[in-house]
Amino acid sequence: MVGIAPDYRTKNRFGTSPLASVDDGRAAFAWVVKHADQLGIDPARIAVGGSSAGGHVALWTAIEKTPPGSDAATSPTVKPAALFLKSAVTDTSPATGYTPKRFGDDATALSPVYQLDAQMPPTLIVHAANDELVHYGTAVALYNRLVSTGNACELMTVPLGGHGFSSEHKHWKAKAQARMEAFLEGFELLPAVK
Repeated sequence: MVGIAPDYRTKNRFGTSPLASVDDGRAAFAWVVKHADQLGIDPARIAVGGSSAGGHVALWTAIEKTPPGSDAATSPTVKPAALFLKSAVTDTSPATGYTPKRFGDDATALSPVYQLDAQMPPTLIVHAANDELVHYGTAVALYNRLVSTGNACELMTVPLGGHGFSSEHKHWKAKAQARMEAFLEGFELLPAVK
């Protein structure tokens, strides 16, 4: 398996808005697809994942619509084969989302749950029921929206801990990793080499 961990601009390190984070994530995925031969990977077998804000960025790699602040050239030509979202920011809308003020006038336009394509990659969502930073209800809303449109999606509810459950409860970190591996095996993405 080839692992790629792209960096992206954040407010804390670069003074940028979330728009830049999304654009960087989409550009990184487009770069990996474009250079798949050089990297020795199959562009149709790339899984993308992320935690918290990284989950927000990961989800945008699978949405064709160009969000505010992103270059249209970064819209996926190939969708990820699967998505893994842990404690992910999936809703930034003013009514129900995570810190909509940070997203300003673009809060709904940058809210993945409201911008999903009809066909999305198989998605595994892992979220703690007691997450007070990124509320569990946003994970449930994404799950419901994906399933209601015929997309493959699984929601693993972690009954202990909050946003950082994997640091707080190591056994749940291991359970989440095992579930991710089984999920990828179920879609024949693992083992990576056949």
